[in-house]
Amino acid sequence: FNVIFFDAFMYPYSEYILSANESNKQQATAVVINTTANGGTNINGALLAALDMFSEESENVPIIVFLTDGDPSEGVTSTAVIRQNVLEANEVNASIFTIAFGREYDYDFNFLQALSLENRGIAVYFEPDSEATQGITHFYETISTPLVSDLVLTYDEDTSDIVIIGKDHLFVGSESIILGNYEPGDDAISTNASGNVRDGAYASEHDFSVQPEESNDFILRLWAYNTIMNKLDMMKVEGETDELVSGVTNLSLEYGFITPYTSFFVEIPQAEEKEGPTSASMEAEAVNEEPCEEPIVYEEEEEAIEMEPSFGGLPEDDM
Repeated sequence: FNVIFFDAFMYPYSEYILSANESNKQQATAVVINTTANGGTNINGALLAALDMFSEESENVPIIVFLTDGDPSEGVTSTAVIRQNVLEANEVNASIFTIAFGREYDYDFNFLQALSLENRGIAVYFEPDSEATQGITHFYETISTPLVSDLVLTYDEDTSDIVIIGKDHLFVGSESIILGNYEPGDDAISTNASGNVRDGAYASEHDFSVQPEESNDFILRLWAYNTIMNKLDMMKVEGETDELVSGVTNLSLEYGFITPYTSFFVEIPQAEEKEGPTSASMEAEAVNEEPCEEPIVYEEEEEAIEMEPSFGGLPEDDM
């Protein structure tokens, strides 16, 4: 491990990556605790310095945990140029996990998400009044024990529209779920998996039978939901292209999901009018009360309520 402090300039804790033994961790922790923040945010320089620490000959899985609380203000400040620079420098295929602190308007979270997504990672943020300690602990436990890196899954020609829930790197407790379409007459599907593990390269081939059952009908909506989410993530990287927007819109309308590009209306049916009192009851009441001049009618106007776009139903992170 290593720690690179940065503001307008970069200050590496060590000139090279250290062994994560107790002595090294305690010394690094003491330095972190006694470090104060100065002005300036050189995101481009910090990430390039971190990537330069890795060696292609190393057997360790390269991971960067990038912590920031602001927009780039020193060095290269164009977010598009920073993303391009990091992609070109990331020759070791490192995963970049981003943690942002502060209010959302303090930083460009769309940029941070795109930066992580195109470098095999994810981005999260913690607001000042949130339980950051618990959240970061859970986040670290998720990425602390890598099992497989550079995971690639391929299928036979009869499968299409593949969407993968998960990343190229698998960690202890994580999973990768693959959804897609196959031809109606297929009895089995073949898949090949390859990647890198601690002992070296890994490769396997499997055939599994197709089991169309009514109880599996939910899988189609699961595929549609995650295809939509995948396209929304791609927009953060590629922008709102016509192809991505139409893909999200069409799937949302077909399978009934609310997205930033679709909304649903719930129409409340008109209530039935209540009948006024009959002449017989009016006569009975007239014994002790003044007669009612006209029947009482209860009406309820028909309304249409627009639901705000939001995702619900299928959980994104626990599938």
